[in-house]
Amino acid sequence: MQKPEQLRTGSRIAVVAPSFAADLDTAGEAAESIREMSFIPVLFPSCHASFGYFAGSDRLRASDINRAFLDPSIDGIFCLRGGYGAARLLPLLDYHAIRTHPKVFMGYSDVTALHLVFQQRCRMVTFHGPVVRELKQADSFTRRSMLCCLCTPGPSTLSCDDRQPLQCLSVRPGRFSDGPFSPGASISPAEGILTGGNLTTLCSLLGTPYEPDTRGKILFLEETNEASYRIDRMLTSLALSGKLGQCAGILLGSFTDCPDSTAGQGRTFSLEEVLRDRLCLPKLPVFFGLPCGHGKQNLTLPLGVRVRLCPADTSVHVTEPCTRSDTSSTVRRTSFPDSGSDAQAPPSHQRKP
Repeated sequence: MQKPEQLRTGSRIAVVAPSFAADLDTAGEAAESIREMSFIPVLFPSCHASFGYFAGSDRLRASDINRAFLDPSIDGIFCLRGGYGAARLLPLLDYHAIRTHPKVFMGYSDVTALHLVFQQRCRMVTFHGPVVRELKQADSFTRRSMLCCLCTPGPSTLSCDDRQPLQCLSVRPGRFSDGPFSPGASISPAEGILTGGNLTTLCSLLGTPYEPDTRGKILFLEETNEASYRIDRMLTSLALSGKLGQCAGILLGSFTDCPDSTAGQGRTFSLEEVLRDRLCLPKLPVFFGLPCGHGKQNLTLPLGVRVRLCPADTSVHVTEPCTRSDTSSTVRRTSFPDSGSDAQAPPSHQRKP
């Protein structure tokens, strides 16, 4: 798996909008947030464009991504926001160009579609982390996690708030359907490439040429604003397609604003009951409680690297570097643009191919 070069002070960050449109204030705040991290923001055209609810046409949004990877002055690529629309770009991306110019690429939610395809078609490590429009309100945990992941190459342990440690779902009782799971069964550590992202986006790619490959991998899932029965339906789709049975382990992030569902006579299943029922397979480690996704804290995850799930101490270890450090490289610019003159990506007809 290809590793991008780590970011440094003065790294130039392309900001692209692969999904929903954002207003002008959002783009300006995004640039300011990047400058506060000692990076140089370069706003690509999709940040200011709109086409219905999208940030410009599919062709424009795909072109921004392709050009950001090809541009030798760009060191990393951050997504402005999520929403919907990234999957529409998959047939329009230049995978050869992206594969031969690996760079830090970060976002989450709808950006899951891009993470999956870059991992599978480009064999490239990417980063499930905050979108730029959320950086201004991000807490110190979220910012620290992001900078540690993008700016230091070494292996690490994925940590969470000490007040809410990870829990191992697989060893807890409470299944509500018949099956082979035995509460208290011995669960061994599992190791594999980390993949996944937003549950809805991931499931939307099932049955397409871009569907996720979970064979022998650690599958990460997070979600927001979905009732428990809808999560049940999506997890069932993953199970019926064989994706869950092929995993080496499962890592659950934030499931925010996912209310219990009620049916006839007020009967319901809680979110935890659904997760336990759908995910607790024999000898499969399932961890939950990682502060990653749509919650108040958003831990940055390196996708495409090997991680190890250890049920004995509910820890997740990244067992290899997620970036590379090229000591021969130099930062092209060390001074930032004036506060009122953010760098802009030139229009496509003015740029070299």
